[in-house]
Order: sequence, then C-alpha cells, then structure tokens
Amino acid sequence: MKNVRNNNLNFTVRYICSKIKRIMIIQKFGGTSVGSPDRIRELAEITNGNELKLVVLSAVAGTTNKLADIASVVKNGYLSQALNRIYELRKEYEHFIHELLPQKEFLLQGKQVIETAFSLIESLSISSFNPEHEKIILAQGEIISTNLYHIYLNSIGKNSML
Repeated sequence: MKNVRNNNLNFTVRYICSKIKRIMIIQKFGGTSVGSPDRIRELAEITNGNELKLVVLSAVAGTTNKLADIASVVKNGYLSQALNRIYELRKEYEHFIHELLPQKEFLLQGKQVIETAFSLIESLSISSFNPEHEKIILAQGEIISTNLYHIYLNSIGKNSML
C-alpha cells in the first residue's frame, strides 16, 4: 500500500512494514524546514503522533552551500580561507544550538555534535585533500541537523532514535 503526498514541508510515503505489521510513515524535510530553531520546533509538531515514523532531514538551510564552498577553497589550496569559513559556520551553529537547546544537559549534547562535526571538517581540510574528503565534508550538514533534531526531541520528552 502506498500513499504519496507532496507539499511545501514534506514528502510522505506510507507503507506496511511486513515484519512488524504496522504502517510506517517516512517523512523527508528540506533545509528550510530545519533552517532555524523555530522551524525545528514546528517540525517536531508536524512529526508528532503515535505512528511509526522515519524522519529524514536535509542540512540546515544554507549549510550545504557553505560546506561546498569550504571544500572548494580547500581543494584550491587556500587553507587559511577555509579555516576562517569553518570557524564562521561553527559560530553560526553554536548560536543555533543555544537557541534550540536552552537546557544545560541538552546544550552540552548539541555542543558535542558541533565539536565532532567541525573537528572532522577541520582535520580533513588540513590533510591531503581528495574527492572522498569532499563527500564527507558535505555529509556533515545532514549529520548535524539530524543529531540536533534528535537531541531536541529528547529535550521535550519525545522518543527518538538515530
């Protein structure tokens, strides 16, 4: 059974999971849907409910372009510029998590996500750069948004697993 719905916020596919005999809803949200702490709060309302769900998130709006720019600058040998852009993007995320996760316990988890992702980006930038590194750098946007959403859901008492 398939029921496909497409609107501005999400793309939903429903199907019956043969092993667990339940309907699972798969929802994909783009960058503007996770583009601010307020949008993430709205997203939590949209994905709320008792149905079994798989939620797939894009990177926060603008992040993929910034990561692609960082990778390009590194590829062209401008390490100092790349490190400055990494620093600027990290600062944006630090502000983002302070607004999204005001409770200390969850803020610390958010800081760990940011630290892990940006340490990886920095280490790949200063090593011998190759196309695989570029893919890993670009993937960090989705990894960050997914982890921050998971932490946010936990902070408001919603069950979530990665």
